[in-house]
Amino acid sequence: MHIWIRNNKGEFLLTKRHPNKHYPHLWECPGGSIVTGESSLDGAIREVEEEIGISLLRTNGQLVKSERRDCFNIFMTFGYLSKALKLVTPNFRRRK
Repeated sequence: MHIWIRNNKGEFLLTKRHPNKHYPHLWECPGGSIVTGESSLDGAIREVEEEIGISLLRTNGQLVKSERRDCFNIFMTFGYLSKALKLVTPNFRRRK
């Protein structure tokens, strides 16, 4: 699942991948997996809360596209959520 979060100024929120994950330090939109029985929108809201600690409202989101890629046995969902966030220049800290 890929989740695009846009604020009221049209800016999109990106996160930086952890240095110990595949493709370290690259920028990406938040995302993750949907739990069995969970709707795409509910999964998007849960993943954003788990990954970056931002609470989103269900009424501010919509499913943009769902696609199944049978050759890879992958089901992909692209969601869009909006929130009145003020995006600022990141203040990077080294992890201990």
